[in-house]
Amino acid sequence: MEAEVPARRLGSFAQSRFITIIVGAEESKYTAHQEILVAKCPFFATCLTAGMIEASSGEVRLPEDSPEAFGYFIDWVYYGKVQDIGDDTEKVTLAMEAWVLADKFCMPEWQDQLMDQILQYARIYVIEPAMVAWVVDKLETTSLLHQFIMDQLAWDQVHSEDVYTASSEIAIRAARAEELKALLDRKDFPHAELRQSTLECARASRQAQVHNQKGQLNPPAKNPCKYHVHEQGTPCKEAKA
Repeated sequence: MEAEVPARRLGSFAQSRFITIIVGAEESKYTAHQEILVAKCPFFATCLTAGMIEASSGEVRLPEDSPEAFGYFIDWVYYGKVQDIGDDTEKVTLAMEAWVLADKFCMPEWQDQLMDQILQYARIYVIEPAMVAWVVDKLETTSLLHQFIMDQLAWDQVHSEDVYTASSEIAIRAARAEELKALLDRKDFPHAELRQSTLECARASRQAQVHNQKGQLNPPAKNPCKYHVHEQGTPCKEAKA
């Protein structure tokens, strides 16, 4: 697959040299203007500096990254756009892959926009076991995305337990329960982290009941600032005044 970005709305960048980016094991090819890559992305600003092999060859290889996630990157650097997830679980995974790419590329604003889309999904829909498995397989437990998925899973288990109940007559819930059980049985599952998230969730729920403030409880998905990545000294636009 080779993707070329339309030249419209590029202004002075239209005359810039094209760089070929080869992504993934399948070697999907993208082309993009060097000036845009350098201006918008610290990673490319470094590897396309004079004297670097990529700068002279006009080619950058990203063999370990997702071509689809790189497509999200192209949308961001050219149009400042993050694709809506809606109710599409596959798009959640793509957004998570793009979040990892944004981390690699040192692009915190893009990371936060992607996180906002993931949180928006989680405000309406349950965190699926496949999403949990993805972060367990791909991310360190210190990752903010990993922390959010564990926190939201704990919330869903405490406040919406029936969505993971195998005895439910709804087939999709039964299948979800089986997937979650298999995931929790894995030796590499971060049980300590999930247990801590569950305890914090249960504690907050008890305190809200004691103070008759249960209606004021918010799930992790409604606390975006906690999971945002910011450049040092940059205030979070979601922070409460």
